[in-house]
Amino acid sequence: MRPWFQERGTGVKCPAVGTKEVLLEVYRRLLSAYGPQGWWPGESAFEVAVGAILTQATNWRNAAKAIANLKAAGVLSPEGLWRMSAAEIAELIRPAGYFNQKAKRLRAFLELVREHGGLVELFSLPTETLRERLLAVPGIGPETADSIVLYAAEKPSFVIDAYTRRILSRLGLIRGHEGYADLKRMFEENIPRDLELYKEYHALLVRHGKVHCRARPRCGGCPLEDMCSFPQKRG
Repeated sequence: MRPWFQERGTGVKCPAVGTKEVLLEVYRRLLSAYGPQGWWPGESAFEVAVGAILTQATNWRNAAKAIANLKAAGVLSPEGLWRMSAAEIAELIRPAGYFNQKAKRLRAFLELVREHGGLVELFSLPTETLRERLLAVPGIGPETADSIVLYAAEKPSFVIDAYTRRILSRLGLIRGHEGYADLKRMFEENIPRDLELYKEYHALLVRHGKVHCRARPRCGGCPLEDMCSFPQKRG
């Protein structure tokens, strides 16, 4: 599906422009509207990785409470968590929801860390190799793997989430049923492969999805309003 701009107030679809130009324009507008986001919150690479697992199927507020519990117990480190059973971890991360499953996922992630001789060694793997190893961990899917690669290991691997899919769909860049790999490829083939750009762009899409491009959109004041193809816009 080719992207297009709709002239404000006219309903006229203007000539299509390249996906690259649209994606870069979206980034410029979001950055101008919201400023740098400084993602991902965390005091260490390990904390960021743990946060990426804990925030699955919940909001960041709940994941942050679980991380605070791990810190208070003095176990927010590979060594500290490794000494604990899955049941003990589950009790501490209860605020994050699905705590039994997430405790098992953390243990599985720790096993991967130990297999490679430590977190530094694991994160020193080539980007695609690291991503493949993470995807082999039970319970870690593409979004979580890419979040760990991008924000914890600091390697360029674009993250796709529900906010990204919704925004791209409303902009007319996608139909909405495309797979994760297709959307990831669209970004990585059309914007510079730059670590900080990937971080900032993903964070800005999340911010925009929370402020304006909600399930029930708040279109008034949206920095992308004149680009949007959403058929039932509400102010």
